Amino acid sequence: MTYFDDIQFIGADILPQCRAIVNRRFPATYSLEFLLDGRMFSIIDGGPRVILDCPALFWHHPRHHYHYGAIDSRGWDHHWVLIAGPRAKRIVETGLMSLAPAGYLLVPEPRVCAALFRELVDILHDPSPCCHPSAVLCLEHLLVLVSGWIRHKDDHPVVFHEGVGILAEAIERDPCRRFNWTAEALRLHLSYGHFRRLMRIRLGRPPHEHLLMCRMRQAARLLQDRRRPVKAVAGDLGYDDVAQFSKLFKKTIGFSPNAYRQSLP
Repeated sequence: MTYFDDIQFIGADILPQCRAIVNRRFPATYSLEFLLDGRMFSIIDGGPRVILDCPALFWHHPRHHYHYGAIDSRGWDHHWVLIAGPRAKRIVETGLMSLAPAGYLLVPEPRVCAALFRELVDILHDPSPCCHPSAVLCLEHLLVLVSGWIRHKDDHPVVFHEGVGILAEAIERDPCRRFNWTAEALRLHLSYGHFRRLMRIRLGRPPHEHLLMCRMRQAARLLQDRRRPVKAVAGDLGYDDVAQFSKLFKKTIGFSPNAYRQSLP
């Protein structure tokens, strides 16, 4: 078994204006689901009926019964991924369920969450088996964001700064770009300390760590083309020193670039 083989992706999709009503258990599988827009109800194990009418994440676990669905004919914009295996269990049990025991989590950054779901669905709809590691990294990126939202929501009043959100999206869109965090803080009229705090809340980690993660995820996608030398991939990401690139890749992904390639199907 390779590093990425402890999770199976059974399906994923984005369903605008979904009007389905679900009333069942999901044996041997787990899920992560996202309500972007619309209204829905949710009942877990016959408990209280909860109305979700703003962006929210929710999930399935095999030992629980779920009854949820549309409240009206407009439905809801439903993003979902169905998973199985030991890593799927850890993600839901020790990740999502421990962070939000109620079974759902309101999402303060819905555009970011929607973009990651779109990326995950696009990866999983690619028939190439070498896309599996990228899907794993994308799913775990979602969990990092959730952890950041939970960790900070009770510490301080959280104000989501529009400029910080735009900057975060720019990092995701163009991770090879060079960013000067001090200059970005000045541009947004924030002290450097406050800038770092808002970025950490928004990203789930310090900005330099997030930028490195985005770069290495891009590197992982490029390394799936076995014809491209590691040196060329490093150069595409702005690293002239292959040894430095390999060290950063291993620190972030858990494998050296060559070992990562050997782990691919």
